[in-house]
Amino acid sequence: MKRVLIVLGLVVVGALTAFEIGHYTFSTARGATPAEDVYNRNCITCHGKNGGGASGPNLLERRLTRAAIEHQLRFPTGAMQQIQGKLADDEVRLAVDWVVELRRRAGRETPNQ
Repeated sequence: MKRVLIVLGLVVVGALTAFEIGHYTFSTARGATPAEDVYNRNCITCHGKNGGGASGPNLLERRLTRAAIEHQLRFPTGAMQQIQGKLADDEVRLAVDWVVELRRRAGRETPNQ
């Protein structure tokens, strides 16, 4: 009986870390925002945790606009073509929001146009 209660407790805790936006369900790391979660699932491997680059370009040192970031996500070129069609509209907006937030934290402006 004790094992059943422990397993049930773990299932409940796991369910509490999932939430919905529109018709998408995101399972987040503790304390992660929806925007951070989308970035972590789709961008972090190439652009790094803080956007400073890994196998992909540094998103902090380049001059970028919000419109340019969104355009690259919607119409990817080069190595980013692997993401083509993978992100829904809600996820694109969340990913853009997180890149803008990472840039803000690094002291970089990201104008709309």
